[in-house]
Amino acid sequence: MPSDGATEPRSDGGSARRPTVQALAVLLLLVASACRPGDDSEASATSEPSSSSMAGATTVPSDGSPTSTTTTSPRGPSGPITGYGDFSDQEYGLIDGFLVARLVVQCVQDHGFPVRLVPPGDGWSAMDVPPDQNALASRYADACVAGLNIPPHQEASVEQRELFYEYYLVLRECLIAEGFDVSESPSKDYFVENYLTDPWSPFLGIRLVGPGWETIQYTCPQTPAGGWGAWQPGDPVRPLPPLPDDG
Repeated sequence: MPSDGATEPRSDGGSARRPTVQALAVLLLLVASACRPGDDSEASATSEPSSSSMAGATTVPSDGSPTSTTTTSPRGPSGPITGYGDFSDQEYGLIDGFLVARLVVQCVQDHGFPVRLVPPGDGWSAMDVPPDQNALASRYADACVAGLNIPPHQEASVEQRELFYEYYLVLRECLIAEGFDVSESPSKDYFVENYLTDPWSPFLGIRLVGPGWETIQYTCPQTPAGGWGAWQPGDPVRPLPPLPDDG
């Protein structure tokens, strides 16, 4: 886990998480460790592949149009897997973690592994990957992430923290409208100055599990639909789209 204290992008408990700058870092960590041996959590499975199930897989880039058929090597990829997206020219803190998750899942699926998105869509599960394919799936997940050319992690700037604060004010109203008792917001100056040492989110204190937690994550998402680059002060909180049935 990163040292900044961000929570995992999963829906199994009512914990608040910091905005995308941290959530994306956790997503990448989760992607990188999702298939590591020895972890029985939702985002893991366990070890070497069965070559009989590693037949050709269609590679589908981010525009959705199949371009080639590749054979998944039992030794793993020889380098980054490209063709699914390129984030090299984007500011780290504005990258859409939901899009990253979808692209990584598509890439790993295209190479023969039954991973799936988990609600609300910014994390993924490898629970359906057979144990003997775990290590190979992990190597392909790493290569899929590498192929996206995501820039190095950067801590949130003052401007980004101010954007987070403005979104959280609207998010607080969304939660109140859904019947939740939400804590008072701090001042913007306090939020920005104490972002790392005393973070605030309107989700703090809300404890839900199971379907109730998943539902509120869609209705009042902690990260704006489309990522931080798609939201500006004055915009409403937009519900997240449902996950695809095959996610």
